Amino acid sequence: MSKAEWKEITEKVKKCREHSSSEKIISCLEKLYEAYKDGMVAFYLGREYEKTRSTNEAIKYYNIAENLFNLPSFRDAAKTSREKLEKKLKVTKNLYQINLSEFNPSTTLFIVSSSTQKIWNIIPNAPKHVTSRFAFRGKKFTDFTKWAEEEKIEERAFFWMILSGKYGLIKPWDNIPNYDGKNEDPGIISVPDKDLQSQLKEKRFWTASDGKIVDVRIIDFRRIICVNCSVQQLEKIKNYCPHSSIHPVYTEE
Repeated sequence: MSKAEWKEITEKVKKCREHSSSEKIISCLEKLYEAYKDGMVAFYLGREYEKTRSTNEAIKYYNIAENLFNLPSFRDAAKTSREKLEKKLKVTKNLYQINLSEFNPSTTLFIVSSSTQKIWNIIPNAPKHVTSRFAFRGKKFTDFTKWAEEEKIEERAFFWMILSGKYGLIKPWDNIPNYDGKNEDPGIISVPDKDLQSQLKEKRFWTASDGKIVDVRIIDFRRIICVNCSVQQLEKIKNYCPHSSIHPVYTEE
């Protein structure tokens, strides 16, 4: 790269970093990275993601910067930043070990797998339509909802959805109709791929941490924590949300 090109990229990085919010800075830098695939751009993307507590994304871009930098001093700076976050990041497979203070509610989504057992299996004369968070009654699912209530994830403005083999992605306050799911495997998604992809791109309304209603697409979340999801469910989410960091966790048996 010539000095002129280096200077041009440096100036563009500087302009990106002059934006008023991390969201705008990240958007600007991501466009710049797509255009140049430059180590300096990747490094500052890592910095901004670190500021927003999107640790996996920060590690990703520090690693890219480390591989792209030619100067040893720059490579060492990227490596040091990456290793610091890797030590800080607690990789867990257990839902109950999650420290919510380490996650940014505006960029984190919980997706929990549904269950075979439904409210109608337990109470046959339950209403024909029941709110989805109360309709699924399997132990793993109710373990999650109990944890979610104890941790007050909704009060802390975290978003969560249910992944149903029959309906695909549904919000916890959506009503679902009575249906016989005794022989259903919730880990197998029977929803056509095109419909699931459409659900992931659909704008949904959420209550943000400031109390305002925002419309966000699932594919726009930077981190998706998949609770009790099957291998098939994880593969589909990973394939259809390529820009999201997918983190599977499980409740205790």
